[in-house]
Amino acid sequence: MIKVKRVEPVLIAVKEIDKAVEFFTKVLGAKFNPKFEEDDHILAPFMLGETYLELAEPLLQDGPIDKFIKRKGEGVYCLSIQVDDLDITIAELEAQGLKVPYRQVVEQPVKTMTGTIWKKVAVTDPRETFGVLLYFGETVDEKKIFLRS
Repeated sequence: MIKVKRVEPVLIAVKEIDKAVEFFTKVLGAKFNPKFEEDDHILAPFMLGETYLELAEPLLQDGPIDKFIKRKGEGVYCLSIQVDDLDITIAELEAQGLKVPYRQVVEQPVKTMTGTIWKKVAVTDPRETFGVLLYFGETVDEKKIFLRS
């Protein structure tokens, strides 16, 4: 069984990000950070209570998020699952018959939120994981990165 450290962030695919921001703010009291463009989508990161989430509106027609919305409608697109050892996690996934079509060692660790710095990532095929993309990542302690600098 895979040892999950933390599930965060959850990425929600939406057609109109401004409407979604308004809903999550007014109805649930979400606290949003500024929106920004990333690859093929606009991203709106936010905190809901103590949980970090992201809204994503597609920028490209027929990009991954646009295709997801066309097939399934708006909803949870991706769970980012933090693990201690990505190599062990990939081996366990593959031993259970899941495909891991994408994996990468991040040359320059990427900080995506406070306390989360991705150094290795891998993605499962959503057709095998109930329509949700599982983004597994090995993270490093932010303090350790700065101590080595």
